[in-house]
Amino acid sequence: MHHGLVTECASRPQFLAAPPFGLRTIDPNVTERYNTGRGAAFVRPSACRGQAHALATICVIYNTIGDETKMNWKAIVRHYKAEHYPRHSEEKQWFSEQASLTDAIHNATHALDRNTKRYSHQRWLTTDSAAAAETRLAAIRSDILSAESFHSLFLAIETALKPVCGAGELYIYDVAFRVGAYLELHPEKVYLHSGTRVGADALAIGKSYRWLDPSDIPREIQNLSPAECEDILCIYKDKFVSPSAPPEAGSPSGDA
Repeated sequence: MHHGLVTECASRPQFLAAPPFGLRTIDPNVTERYNTGRGAAFVRPSACRGQAHALATICVIYNTIGDETKMNWKAIVRHYKAEHYPRHSEEKQWFSEQASLTDAIHNATHALDRNTKRYSHQRWLTTDSAAAAETRLAAIRSDILSAESFHSLFLAIETALKPVCGAGELYIYDVAFRVGAYLELHPEKVYLHSGTRVGADALAIGKSYRWLDPSDIPREIQNLSPAECEDILCIYKDKFVSPSAPPEAGSPSGDA
């Protein structure tokens, strides 16, 4: 039975004391926490079916190694590839197919997908803000076309859009990513915004920075593109736990 992030199954787990770190589950359907000899485990109550000591499925998100608790990055990447990467890939593909830079700027600033629906990231975006952003990018068209890297494109777009009401870090990055897809300029760094900065902070990899080099990212995901790493830091930001983080309030501290 697959519950989203199932990396190990067991039928008769041995319950041990919880590791001294706050641990969270990624699967929203998993609502109970247990502690096994291999770290933190989570099981959906329906899997028990009334069995007192034989649990059908255990979802292990973290493994305890000595005094350290490490993320199971393989499970996270697998979940990302299955549940979120298709959306990321489709957005990139859509903007690479734009008929002109004018179209790319319009759809990027108005956050429109190929069905002319607004991307969820920008559901708050007002028509006035989108129009203002489009006008400001049209005014730097030559700078956009002369950009030789995604980073130079990002800086040009950032400078142009900062005065726009409501144009925050995430919006500016998304617009740059979309226009970059049209120009075949792709991120070579991992850019931090309101979402990714939370993830970077949780992993203790530099919340005060504006962007990170790929070498700053946990080695377990360095084989992914910087844009995919940005996606993961943002999507899973509430699931990461720094090794120095205190236990969650109310987390079990003894036998289950």
